[in-house]
Amino acid sequence: VQSNGFRPLIQQQDILRKSQAALLEHRRALESEVAQLKQMNLVLREKSDARGHHRSSPGGSGGGGGQGTADQEARIQQLQEDLTASYKRNSENAQAMLELSAQIQEVQASLAKREDDIVQLKSDLDRSQDHCAKYKNALKDLQVTKRVLQEELQALQVEYVKMEEQHTKLGVDYNELLDRWMKKANSDADKVNVANEFYNNMLKMQRNTELLQQAGGDPAAHAPSSAAARQYSALAERVPATPRKTVSAHRGEINTCTYNGAGTAVATGSGDKTVRLWDCSTGANRLTLSGAGQAVMCVRFSASGEFILGASNDNASRLWSTKTGRVRHTFTGHIGKVYSAAFSSDSKKIVTGSHDRTLKVWDLTKGYCMRTIFCFSSCNDLCLTTDGARIVSGHLDGNVRFWDAAQGECSHVLSGVHTKQVTSVSLSADGNFLLSASRDNTLKVVDMRTYEVLHSLEDELYRSGINWSRACFSPKGNYAAAGSADGSVVVWNVQKGTTEKVLEGSHQRTVSCVAWSPTGEQLCSCDRNGNVVFWGV
Repeated sequence: VQSNGFRPLIQQQDILRKSQAALLEHRRALESEVAQLKQMNLVLREKSDARGHHRSSPGGSGGGGGQGTADQEARIQQLQEDLTASYKRNSENAQAMLELSAQIQEVQASLAKREDDIVQLKSDLDRSQDHCAKYKNALKDLQVTKRVLQEELQALQVEYVKMEEQHTKLGVDYNELLDRWMKKANSDADKVNVANEFYNNMLKMQRNTELLQQAGGDPAAHAPSSAAARQYSALAERVPATPRKTVSAHRGEINTCTYNGAGTAVATGSGDKTVRLWDCSTGANRLTLSGAGQAVMCVRFSASGEFILGASNDNASRLWSTKTGRVRHTFTGHIGKVYSAAFSSDSKKIVTGSHDRTLKVWDLTKGYCMRTIFCFSSCNDLCLTTDGARIVSGHLDGNVRFWDAAQGECSHVLSGVHTKQVTSVSLSADGNFLLSASRDNTLKVVDMRTYEVLHSLEDELYRSGINWSRACFSPKGNYAAAGSADGSVVVWNVQKGTTEKVLEGSHQRTVSCVAWSPTGEQLCSCDRNGNVVFWGV
C-alpha cells in the first residue's frame, strides 16, 4: 500500500530520466554534428579563400565553393537553434526532476511518520493484548474466588440457621433465668425494705423512749404500734442531709433520674445511651436498659412500676419493660431531640416534648401518635396533672404553657415569669402547685388554680448549670430541691420561700437532676461525672 503511493512518481521520474538521457544523447549528437560542420565550414572557407586567390588569377573560377559555404552556415545555424532548444528542454526536465524529488521527499517523510505511527500502534496493541490477558487471568481468579465465597456463604447460612435456633433456645433460657432473678431480686428488696422499716421503727421508738425518759413518763405507754410506725414513716418529711451512698452509675453524664412509686428503686438516664435501675437501700444496679441511639434525656416510671419511659436525643422515645429489660415500644415521629416524656395517670398514654417545637400524645396500647401539638418554642420539660386533663410544658423562650390534653389547645401561658429558658417543670403530689426551674437561677412556685406566682426561690450559691437541670418537690410539697453548677444541692422551704439547707461535698461537677423519694426520707442527686448520691435523714 505504501509503495503504491510512490508508483506514479517513480514512473514519471523514469520517464523524465529517459527523456533527459535521450535529450542528452541528441544534444551530444548535435554538438558532434555542429563540430563537424564547423570543421567542414573551416575547411570550406580555407578552400574558398584558396579559390578566391586562384580566381583572382587569370582563368580562375570560384562560384560553386561560395554556395556550399552558405549551405553549411545555414545548417550550422539550424543545428545551433536545435541545440539551444535541447538545452531549454533539458533545463525544464531538470526543474521537473527537482519538483519530483521534493514531492518524493515529502511522501517519504509522510511515509516515515506513518511507519512511526504504525510502530506506536503496534506497541499499544501489544500492551492492550497484555492487559487483556491480565484481565482474563484476573477474571478467572475472581470466578474461582466467587465460587469459593458462594460455597462459604452456603456453609455460613447453614451455620447461621443453627446459631439462630441456638439463640432462640438461649433466649427462652435467658427469659426464664431473668424472671427467676427478678423474683429473687424483688424478694431480696422486700426483705431489705422490711429490715429498713424495722430499723427505722426501732430508731424512732428509741428516740421517743429517750424523750419520755427525759420528761419522766412511761415509755411503754407511749410506744407506737408497728402500723403507726409504718404510717409515720410513710408520711414523714424531713430534709435528707447526710450522703448515705455514692454510686459511680454511668460512663457519661447523667441527665435525668426518677423514683418508682414505692420509693424502692431509682432510674437514671445518661449520655452513655443507657437507662439503669438502682436499689435505693443498697445502691446496687438492678437492671441496665439499652436501645437508645443517643443520650437519654428523661426517664419516668409507669404508675405500676412495670414500665420505664425514656426520651432520647435520637429523636425517639422508648418504653422498656422492667421485668424483661427489653424495649416494648419505640415512638418515632419527632424531627428533633426529645427532651422530655411523661405518662398519663392511667399509664395508657404518654406525652413527649421535643426540640422540634412540638408535643406529641401517644397511645401506648397501639403505639401510634394520637395528636401533635405545635408549641411555638422548643420544649425542655413537661408534666401532666393528676387527672390527665392538662399538660404543662416549659420552653426555650422562658414561658410555661398549659394545654388541654383532649383538644390540644393552649389554655394559658405564663410569660415573663422567667427571664431565661425553663429547664424543668414538676407538680406537687396534690397537683395544686407547679415548680418551674430556669437558667435565670430561680425556681418559681405557681398556684395551678389561679396561675399566681406564690414564691420565687433563690440562693446566692445556686446556679443552674445546664439547659435540662431538673428540680423537684418533696412528697408533701413542703420543700423544693435543685442541683447547682458548683456541685451542691439547694433545698428551699416552700412555705417560707427561703433556703432550708445546702447539701455539699459529694459532687465535684454540676448537679444535673434531683429526685425526692415518695417516702420523703431519701433524696437522689446526679451529676455530670456519672455519679449518683443517695441522701438520707
